Amino acid sequence: MKTKLHLKLINSILIFTCFSFQLTAQVFERAEAISGLGILEQNNGVAVADYNGDNVMDLFVVAKSIDRNGIERTHSRLFRNNDDGSFTDVTVASGLTNLLIQDYSLDGEFYVFDGFKVGAYWGDYDNDGFPDLFFTNTFNVLLYRNQGDGTFQNVTATAGFNVANSCQFSGATWFDFNNDGFLDIYICDWGACASNLLYQNNGDGTFTDVTVSMGMDESWPHNSFTATPFDFNSDGFMDLYVANDFAQRNYLYINQGGTGFSEQATAYGFTTHIDDMGITIADYNNDGAFDIYNTGVDEQVLYTNNGDNTFFENSVVNNLVGAGWAWGAKFADLDLDGDDDLFIANGYLFENRGAEYNKYFKNNYVEGLNNFSDETIAANLHDLTISHEALDFDYDNDGDLDLFLTNTDAHSYLYENKTLSFDQPNAIHYLKVSLEGVTSNRSAIGTELTIVTNSGTFKKYFNGVGFLGQSIKPVVFGLNAETTVTDLTIKWPSGLVETYHNITYDTHVKATEGVGLATLSVSPSVKIYGCTDPQSCSYNPSATVNDNSCTYLPSGVISGPTVS
Repeated sequence: MKTKLHLKLINSILIFTCFSFQLTAQVFERAEAISGLGILEQNNGVAVADYNGDNVMDLFVVAKSIDRNGIERTHSRLFRNNDDGSFTDVTVASGLTNLLIQDYSLDGEFYVFDGFKVGAYWGDYDNDGFPDLFFTNTFNVLLYRNQGDGTFQNVTATAGFNVANSCQFSGATWFDFNNDGFLDIYICDWGACASNLLYQNNGDGTFTDVTVSMGMDESWPHNSFTATPFDFNSDGFMDLYVANDFAQRNYLYINQGGTGFSEQATAYGFTTHIDDMGITIADYNNDGAFDIYNTGVDEQVLYTNNGDNTFFENSVVNNLVGAGWAWGAKFADLDLDGDDDLFIANGYLFENRGAEYNKYFKNNYVEGLNNFSDETIAANLHDLTISHEALDFDYDNDGDLDLFLTNTDAHSYLYENKTLSFDQPNAIHYLKVSLEGVTSNRSAIGTELTIVTNSGTFKKYFNGVGFLGQSIKPVVFGLNAETTVTDLTIKWPSGLVETYHNITYDTHVKATEGVGLATLSVSPSVKIYGCTDPQSCSYNPSATVNDNSCTYLPSGVISGPTVS
């Protein structure tokens, strides 16, 4: 009798566990062709923002080559989201054309990447509500101001940036280092200049190079890729963690109250050097403290927070092994179960290296396994590419996070997350939060968010930083089967903390600093069913979902004498 009861109890636990933690399988489907992004190929950076204020994410993708008339793959592109599962190329109308028509490298080579145009970084530097775009290219940078009417104006020179120099620019990062409410920018150089650069926003549309006066000039130039802002010492000012290549130790610049920076990487536990490239931040183990993951060459580092913002490395313990020549990486709750999964972009054309498989590691902490598992094949993400950047965003407003992957050797990919469906009931839920700073920078870069549900407490950190891009996008919490968020607490960069109660599941809310929380009337994109094969007789060019209705001419029998 005891044995039967025991078996029944085990079965009940297994059924409950499956229902609670694995309601649906995690699967992605390629969607770049049917969404209107099929023209994109040989790309480096990518970033998203709502540039026109319609509450859907628009997409900017960087072409790696110098712009050449008549060669479409050489042009970087801005795509407006149509909110029906498709995008429209608005590059020409926006004025974001011919972003690099001259080779400033002198010898025709750029030694960091395979290509000359590098990254795109959204940030509302003038706080007018319309996100602007900063670009890194070979030996020059560009700043385009959003005019608020769908067009952008090149203000690089008038804003105070040199049009061309000898630096091999890689990444750039918007953040407000002095808490004046305006975004400053840190620009990474891959070792060709004397130092990385910090430009302070003067609040009048211009910037000043304050690298030396802020103590960020390098005694010996490192080959830097990515910089991410985070308040490591909890003093209310954003510090800056910088990834360096070639086994050079990473920088951690601790902000001295907005008056300067002090490099203190070793003191905080950042002691490894693995040819670091990408950085992503999350509370992967849901212990209330933010952790950091670094990509490298055939190595990776998972810096786990001790709870006091000092860190120790434990990637192997978490089964995070086997990444290749890795570049961009993203922590994101791709299966909406309440813990952040990890996607890594791999591949590099160098010596005997080439295309490699990207990696998707599912986080198993919510399930109580306290590790990650490689689910790349099961999730249909097992593509052999030379990829540089991976970006998570909800392109179709259905609540789950899709992935855009830039490939330098082929067409770039949009992976649609099939966890949720726009026209089917869903057992897994989400909360999406858009942010608008008032005293803080308008883009809300540096904001911490915490939710409480019956399942526990979950934290997110927003800075939008990617490997070759920076995005302004909503923060998405996976709720699993929970239907109520008891509390949402937002800690703004200004230090203001606000808490809201009893928020309904499957909603998109907007928090405005010091003003309140509003529910946005945003519904999942209504997609059009039809035949999506251009070779079919019944092809529907408006369709964004294949309904298996394609028809084809029947093949005939060829008869008659043959000619020898």
